[in-house]
Amino acid sequence: MPASPHIQLNVEQRKAVHTSAEKSVVLITGGAGVGKTTVLKAIYKIYDQVGIKIVQLALAGRAAKRMHEATGRSASTIASFLKAGKELTEVSVVVLDEASMIDLVTMYRLLELLPNKVRILLAGDPEQLMPVGPGLVMHALIKVDFIPLEELRIVKRFGGDIALAASSIRNGVWPSLTQDSDHSISFVKCANRVNENGKNEISQKVLDLFQVDPINTQILCARRGGPDGVKVINSICQSALTSANQPVMVRSLQHDALVLTGFHVGDTVLCTRNMWDRGLQNGSLGKIVEIEKSTAILANEDTEVDVNLAWVLWDDGERRPITESMLDDLELGFAITVHKAQGSQWERIIVPITGHRLLDRTMIYTAITRAQKQVVIVGDESAAKAAVEGQPRVRLRQVALDHHILNPVSVIN
Repeated sequence: MPASPHIQLNVEQRKAVHTSAEKSVVLITGGAGVGKTTVLKAIYKIYDQVGIKIVQLALAGRAAKRMHEATGRSASTIASFLKAGKELTEVSVVVLDEASMIDLVTMYRLLELLPNKVRILLAGDPEQLMPVGPGLVMHALIKVDFIPLEELRIVKRFGGDIALAASSIRNGVWPSLTQDSDHSISFVKCANRVNENGKNEISQKVLDLFQVDPINTQILCARRGGPDGVKVINSICQSALTSANQPVMVRSLQHDALVLTGFHVGDTVLCTRNMWDRGLQNGSLGKIVEIEKSTAILANEDTEVDVNLAWVLWDDGERRPITESMLDDLELGFAITVHKAQGSQWERIIVPITGHRLLDRTMIYTAITRAQKQVVIVGDESAAKAAVEGQPRVRLRQVALDHHILNPVSVIN
């Protein structure tokens, strides 16, 4: 079974391709950069040759977009696939990326929709973030001996210190990191306290580091609240960088006047809901580039009207308007949560850290593996070290899916 001349496979990747071709249900796991996407592209060539339709799905919109970019094939969210409710009548394979985050309810709804003849391939990293919803599907299936499992271990996407640190953290060992923020990966120690100027030292340091290269940098936070959370950091970034710019205004019927929306030209904005009719997904990021000069009105399919307020250059390269009806589904995006970032990558990331109940090994590992070139961690190193060396929260979740999977021969063959 030769691979494409443009795809070079190592021994374990080749074995994963063979298993995916031979079995109807397969798990492909491995850490960041081990070449899971390379394996998918190789096996897709075989599926194409034998006439198997490929359906690529991911839980989050950004992960689906990344899947499409990496493979050159269409991909969608599981939610949109379920909403469409189309039965797969052809011989098909459903490929689920970032499968470690798929919860039990979502997986059940998906399997209910799929006919028995459909093949299923789950790809993911069980050491990344666990599902937000109930259950641990991938983690449980890994324990089922009769489900083929191929674990990729050789890092191919990036080398050097980021890869070494990521591998160490994934294994529960805190690495020794420099405090030099110009290094490929560093930890800038910073106290969680208010300085003499009334500013929190962690959030201020994050802002300072962000301003070094704002175009190529994304701030990833473990939580929404707190001095290391997205709300505070987005607020100080906007205050320092864009608050003097022209604001986005909307007309208030109650006051018969233009009122502030909270956004300005130059703001990075995050879409928090799938808006397929507008070409946006939950997790899409963009920058406000222009205020609408006229009172342009859009009519949708229900003949309701929607007023253009400003224009955003989104991360897919498209320029689209912000309308009044979209405001509730947009928020500042200088900083986003690690959950929103799963499946995405940026050249440079900044990760603020303090000790709190949400922080664990999987959170830190997932965050730093979003970086292509540079990682700067800021804050309490003792809290980060304790989180990495402690038990991941995923191991505290009690599930029994693996114990309830019956009739293995009839399920797999």
